[in-house]
Amino acid sequence: MWPEASRVRVFMPFPGLEVPHLCAQCQDYPCINACKFDALSKDENTGAVIVDREACTSCGLCIKACP
Repeated sequence: MWPEASRVRVFMPFPGLEVPHLCAQCQDYPCINACKFDALSKDENTGAVIVDREACTSCGLCIKACP
């Protein structure tokens, strides 16, 4: 497995407590707005964030914008 490629992150606020962080599909989509490469879009049917792997440069701006 390649955890860095996952869209699920696990945080450990203190030893012994692992907390998963999943996309919450924010109404204002800060990750989409943060992407300078137009690599993210919203699926109009489901509201899910779609990643265009060809356009994504893995710069991390979307991750920084995620609440």
